[in-house]
Amino acid sequence: MTSAVLAALLLAAPAPAAEGAKPSAAVLFKQGMDAKMHGDYTAALAAFTKAMQEYERLPGAHLARGLTYLDAMMAQGRYEHYLNAEKDLVIAVDEAPRNPLALSGLGLVRALNGDRRGEVNIARASAVRDTLPAYGYAAQGRFHLEDSEWKDAVIAYRKAFLTSPQDHPLREFIRREMLVVRDRVRIRRDPVEAPKAEKVEFEPDPYLEALASADPEERAAAAKELGRPGLDAAIEPLSALLKDPELEVRATCLQSLGLIGEPKAVSAILPFLGEKSKYMRALAVRALGNIGSERARKPLNELIKAEKEALVLADAKKAVNEIDNAAYTMKMDMDLLMEELSAGK
Repeated sequence: MTSAVLAALLLAAPAPAAEGAKPSAAVLFKQGMDAKMHGDYTAALAAFTKAMQEYERLPGAHLARGLTYLDAMMAQGRYEHYLNAEKDLVIAVDEAPRNPLALSGLGLVRALNGDRRGEVNIARASAVRDTLPAYGYAAQGRFHLEDSEWKDAVIAYRKAFLTSPQDHPLREFIRREMLVVRDRVRIRRDPVEAPKAEKVEFEPDPYLEALASADPEERAAAAKELGRPGLDAAIEPLSALLKDPELEVRATCLQSLGLIGEPKAVSAILPFLGEKSKYMRALAVRALGNIGSERARKPLNELIKAEKEALVLADAKKAVNEIDNAAYTMKMDMDLLMEELSAGK
């Protein structure tokens, strides 16, 4: 959500309560916006819900909460939020039928669920103004992808990528969507190859079970084995083990989460940027650099301003460069894929 939208919503909210009184709806709403801006969607949703309990008709509350549910869906894969996001955004559209942000948010929620009514929402948003919010372009990309309209999907996703803030979960969502586009285009173009010798697949279950071992060395060894690119199933158990009493276990989990390289691990790693141990701060910074997620850019830049340890500072600057490289590579991939599709290769 842009700063202009945030300012408008805050101005429309009731006045704050007096000092010492129970937080007013406006204060709770502001807390929710602050939490949302920092990617803490659980806290944001709780604050918005409390604000609406205090003042049922709080202006902009359904829009803010609906978009927070949507962001959580994209950032954390929390697709159980679908119904709540749609419900809030339907109300937001009812309250402001010509609000492009509300229409685009609702359109994207429906696009993620394969609901073609989302196309109507996007058409209405387009009728209000020529340029859509990033949510609207992302919704267009998803519908084009469903229809195997590769070129149009890439064009829409590129617009969504370029118009979304650097640390917005939309960028992570688009990155994942572009992988789907590339895979589907490759399948369509590549000739069928002769069957290759079957490879022995890594079986994570024994190592996932070993994370619960009473022996810290076994837990650390299992965590190390799970540090494999794209091993999504290990993210949640490794994140939970970041609270392990043994330093070696926590350190190994940080390293493995970085090697897995999935953005959904970022929220579990970020608290380690504030660790007293420079060793743990350095490991957290390196893990974030390996992941290359936009959501880590702002926390890393804040660390760079305050960090005193030269090693951690150097690693933090390198991590920000890795995020820059990931963003640049994403744009280059979209441009190259556009060229290929235009040439009909």
